[in-house]
Amino acid sequence: MKHDFYIVEDDASVARILENIIEEYQLGYVCGYSCKIDNVLNDVFEGKPDIILIDFLMPDEDGLEVLKKIVKSGFSGKFIMISEVTTKKVIGEAYRLGVEYFINKPVNVIEVVKVIEKVSHTIQNEKVIDLLGIRNVEISKVKGQIDDEELSQIFRDLGIIGQSGLHELTEIIKKITKEKDSCQEWNYNMADLYQYIVESASTRRLLTNTKAVEQRLRRLCLVAMQNIASIGLEDFSNYRFEKYATSVFNYKDIRIEMDYLREKSPYRGKVNIKKFIEGIVALSCR
Repeated sequence: MKHDFYIVEDDASVARILENIIEEYQLGYVCGYSCKIDNVLNDVFEGKPDIILIDFLMPDEDGLEVLKKIVKSGFSGKFIMISEVTTKKVIGEAYRLGVEYFINKPVNVIEVVKVIEKVSHTIQNEKVIDLLGIRNVEISKVKGQIDDEELSQIFRDLGIIGQSGLHELTEIIKKITKEKDSCQEWNYNMADLYQYIVESASTRRLLTNTKAVEQRLRRLCLVAMQNIASIGLEDFSNYRFEKYATSVFNYKDIRIEMDYLREKSPYRGKVNIKKFIEGIVALSCR
């Protein structure tokens, strides 16, 4: 599938080079370009591009500030940053703001094509996951009971079998599916679930406060995130990466973790325990 691109670049010659590459290699269509923030915001709002290529060094303000304004305006597509900057601090900040990849200057045709193809593939994967009903699944849509075999397979896929905290995670998942009505929305307070674990007969001697429960679950999530990110580094199209990268994690954090593992960023991806549990419940119910 071809995508629409918008270029934020103060050098018209660079913008033309990027446009020529995109069209020559049939990667999509460039719906416009500008270096003035007001024009950019209007064009993005009207054109609704899928991907924005944005220069880091702009004449009036740096690309990260422009990026923040674009995101604040409601843009939900992908960003590719064009820059000669290679400091870890800048790269980490860019990834936290939503940049998918960097393209180095001077622009190289092969690099541009590869980066755009990767981002396009990411968009494709996310759309497929959306269609399959895996991504951002609400607990209210889950029907039936926990499939123990499927739950065990999920734990194996995530690489957390035998890890500390797995027992507590399983107890929470079973409590949620046992007590919830399939018509209800997710309305569980995480603190209450942690307290449930503290008071559970099977963990009472081991975990004496809710903070300890949260820490064990967070470490478990981090192990799973590192495993899935490592799979993505080896094979972006691996079924486990495609299945779990957005269903139990925020994809942006998976990307950050991947760059941490590549030693391209000092920052690690953050885990959302609630999303992690929601995703597993949704995937493991019949």
